[in-house]
Amino acid sequence: ATEAQEVFKILQDFASNTPYDIEQVTTAFTQLVNYGLTPSERALKSYGNTASAMRKDLSGMVEAVADAVTGEFERLKEFGIKSEVEGNNVKFTFRGVTTSVKNDAEAIEGYLIKLGETNFGDAMESQAKTLGGRIDALGSAWENMWYEVGQMGLADAIGGGVEAATDGIETITGMLQSGEIQAYLDIIGAYFGSTFGTIGEGASAIASWMGEVWAQHGDTIVRVVG
Repeated sequence: ATEAQEVFKILQDFASNTPYDIEQVTTAFTQLVNYGLTPSERALKSYGNTASAMRKDLSGMVEAVADAVTGEFERLKEFGIKSEVEGNNVKFTFRGVTTSVKNDAEAIEGYLIKLGETNFGDAMESQAKTLGGRIDALGSAWENMWYEVGQMGLADAIGGGVEAATDGIETITGMLQSGEIQAYLDIIGAYFGSTFGTIGEGASAIASWMGEVWAQHGDTIVRVVG
């Protein structure tokens, strides 16, 4: 559990400084583990830079790498990487540069990690500076804050208040949807229009109506306002 928390903290920091949110980063890291790839920060950064430069999803890049180490190179074309198998080697061509590596998982993964580092070393940083990247960073900061709130044991206390407010809003929404509030307003209009002839009588009618509403929904209103 302690190691998991440490890894999650690393992923949080990674998400805070990249255009990818914590959910995307966590998914990509889990894929690296499940596919038997190197689940390192270096690998995430390399694949993230390549994906950012190509305007692709981080998980898509990880899946392309996972396919490649098993001899399936088709998805690498989505990232501009061509391949050709020759005997025990595989030739990768990217932007006119051809590199031959041994046709095994370790060598292929190493090439793809180095490719991201060499060609797109600042792609995530550049994208993170755009408006969209800054919005993503704001989202990551928000998620990190609530994670820390949960770690401090405050989630239940805050959650109770949120639930109470939610219940109140849902009650009022239900009144609106059912026409209950509209019926009250129609009754008041009728009172003013015909039943009562003086302002004083109209005020008394409003006070009476408000008393009925408070008797039925006062507790809910207190929770919402509180």
